[in-house]
Amino acid sequence: AFALEPSAADPDAVGWIEEQRAAGRQVIGLNIHPMLIKNVRESELGKITGPMVNALARISNDRAVSWMMLPHDYRSVDSDLRCLTPLHEGLRDVDGVETYLLEGEPRATELKALAGHLDGVVSGRMHLAIAALGMGVPVLGIAYQGKFEGLLKHFGLPESLMLTPQSLSDVDDVVTKVEAFLADLPDLTQQVERNKPRILALAHENFVAYAEDRAA
Repeated sequence: AFALEPSAADPDAVGWIEEQRAAGRQVIGLNIHPMLIKNVRESELGKITGPMVNALARISNDRAVSWMMLPHDYRSVDSDLRCLTPLHEGLRDVDGVETYLLEGEPRATELKALAGHLDGVVSGRMHLAIAALGMGVPVLGIAYQGKFEGLLKHFGLPESLMLTPQSLSDVDDVVTKVEAFLADLPDLTQQVERNKPRILALAHENFVAYAEDRAA
C-alpha cells in the first residue's frame, strides 16, 4: 500500500482544496464508517455522526479549517457513505463551516493522489491512513483495530494521534484531540517527511523478498 503509485486526483476536489487554502484555511480529510460500532444498526449511526457534527462545528468556530469527507469503502452494508453523507449534511447546515463530500467511487490510486493535497487526515480506515502517510500527510487515526499503533510507530509518531470509536461520542475529547492535531501539523508533517523514504524503502524490500521466495 505504501508503494502504490498515485494517479490523477479529482480536479473538482483539488479545486475546492485550493480555494479553501487560498482563504487561509487548513484542509483536513475525514473518514468515519459503520464498522467503528460492531454490528451497528442504522438507527445507531447517529451515535457517531451526531457528536462528530457538534465537535467539528466547535473546532471550525475556533480555527480556520475545512473538512473533506473521504469515503474509502463502498460496500453496501459497511459503506463509509452511511456515516459520511449525514456528517457532511449536518455540517453543511452549520453557518461558517466549509465541507465537501467526495462523490463517485474513486480508485485507491486517485484517493492517494487526493490525500497528498490535504494538510492532514482523520481516518478510521487503515489503508486511507497509509495512503496519506505515503504522500507525506499526517494522520489522526480512529483505532478500531490494533494495527494503527504499529503504523504510527513506523513514522515515530506519538500514540496520542489516535481516537477510539468509543471516544467519538465524547464531543470534548474529539475537540481536544483534533485541535491538538491541527496545531501540531507543521511539526508532524516534517516528522512524516523525514521518515517517508525509509518506510518506502522497507515497502519495496517486501517485493524483493517476495520475488526471491517465488524464485526459490
